[in-house]
Amino acid sequence: MKPEEFQARLSERYDGYWELLATAVGVAASVERTVRDLRGDVLAEGPGPRTPTLSVTELRIESLAVSHTELLVELSRNWTRPGDISQEQVMSGSFDLLIVAWKTAMRHLLAAGAVTHETLRNNLAVFRSDMDIHFGRPRWSIPGTWPELLAQVAGGHVPSHLLKDIDRSLIARTPTDEESLKTLLAPTTPGGNLCLERMRLFRKAEDCLSVAAVDWLTSCLRSAVACRDPVVWTYEFCVATEVVATATLREELADCVVGFLQETGDVTRVIPLAYTLLGRGWRTW
Repeated sequence: MKPEEFQARLSERYDGYWELLATAVGVAASVERTVRDLRGDVLAEGPGPRTPTLSVTELRIESLAVSHTELLVELSRNWTRPGDISQEQVMSGSFDLLIVAWKTAMRHLLAAGAVTHETLRNNLAVFRSDMDIHFGRPRWSIPGTWPELLAQVAGGHVPSHLLKDIDRSLIARTPTDEESLKTLLAPTTPGGNLCLERMRLFRKAEDCLSVAAVDWLTSCLRSAVACRDPVVWTYEFCVATEVVATATLREELADCVVGFLQETGDVTRVIPLAYTLLGRGWRTW
């Protein structure tokens, strides 16, 4: 399925959770409704009968980040800053919508250059884990060679969310062949899934993968789709898709998303892969 048709199919309905897909595509009416519910005054009301739930707020932020990151940036400028949320307000639950909004939007705002370390630093009690994810650095001595680093990652000694902090030049020194990639992604338990989240290593370093390595992983992704493996709907699968998916594979995955929607109507299940395939800069952790 070509990108234009994929966008059209995701825009066919606006009711319920389908509006999230329409917002991600950029349908004006859906974007307008999403923006309305993410205004600072709405979030400041906190959870209640007149405001969206925490989960819906999170979903709306992700959908808007696909089509209109600039609107998300603009909205965030009118949210109560994390450093201005007191511990008493945190404990009362009255600022839960704002806290969820900041936590969800942070990676998109960071990518857009709209936030800095200072945005979170003054409220560590709430945002400590987010500080580690967004600004943390590996707490071990980086090995001097790619094979040594590969051994550490494959051995599970490197937290996956910190893989983005590893210097790409280390990877670039030795092109990753098929066998090395198989070692890196090998399941941690017999019969388990490939550790696809480790493909974060190759963000912005896609050309460090050999053709054979890309072909092998592409075959694995296609196999998962063919046998209806639930892994297809995970963020880990999306990480691998971001790195290796060719235009042809993306069209095949778009067919998979639309077919699943027709069969089940389960919008929230397809969201990570659908957003990844829209190809507008949205990405998982």
